[in-house]
Amino acid sequence: MNTLKSIENHSQVPPDYYFSSISTNLGQRFWHQTRFRHLSSMITPDPTATVLDIGSADGAFSEVIYQRLHPKSYTGIDVLQSSVDYAQDRFAHRKNMVFTTADAHHLPYKKQSFTAVFCLEVLEHIFNPKLVLKEIYRVLCPGGYLVILIPLETPLFRLIWYLWTLGKGRIWKHAHVNQYNRSSLKSLLQKSGFTISREDCFMAGMLYLVKAKKI
Repeated sequence: MNTLKSIENHSQVPPDYYFSSISTNLGQRFWHQTRFRHLSSMITPDPTATVLDIGSADGAFSEVIYQRLHPKSYTGIDVLQSSVDYAQDRFAHRKNMVFTTADAHHLPYKKQSFTAVFCLEVLEHIFNPKLVLKEIYRVLCPGGYLVILIPLETPLFRLIWYLWTLGKGRIWKHAHVNQYNRSSLKSLLQKSGFTISREDCFMAGMLYLVKAKKI
C-alpha cells in the first residue's frame, strides 16, 4: 500500500527530472549543486565501501556519491521504474553500479549488507520513517554510517515550497507526507539506534544534512 501510494504521488515526475533541471534551469542548478557540494563534504573516499542509495531517482546524487566515495559497489533503489531504467541506462558503463525498484519499508537485502546508506531528500516522502530507519539499521554493517538530507520546515522553506508547487513544481504538490525540524530528526535517529557524528544546516537553514553511525 505504501509503495503504491508513493508511486501515485510521484507519477508525474519525469525519469530524468534532476539532470534535466540542472541543465535547463539556473535556479535549480544552483539549488542542486549546493546540495552536491555539501554532500561531498560528508563523504570520505573508501574503495571497500558497499553503498545503498535509497530514492536514487535518475542518479543525480548517485554521480556525486560515486565520484567522491569510489566504492566497491553501489546499489540505487527507487519506487519509480522509469527512473530506475533511466539511471541504469545512464550508468551502464559502470559495472559496479546497479539500480533496481524496491520499497524502503521492506528492503530486499540481508542483514549487514552495506557499509554506507544514503537517504537524500527521501524521508519527507516516506509514509513510515520509523520502519524505514529500522530497515536501514538492519542492512547496515556495525560501524557503518547513514547520511540523510531533508528540507526543514522553516517559514522560508514553506513559502518557497508553496510558490514552487503553484508553478513548475506542481508535480511535487502532494509528494511531501512528513515534515521535520532538526530536533525531530535527531530524536528519530537516536531512537532508531544511530549516533549522530556530523551535522550541516545550509541554504539559509532550509536544508539539513546529517551523518549518523550504527553502533
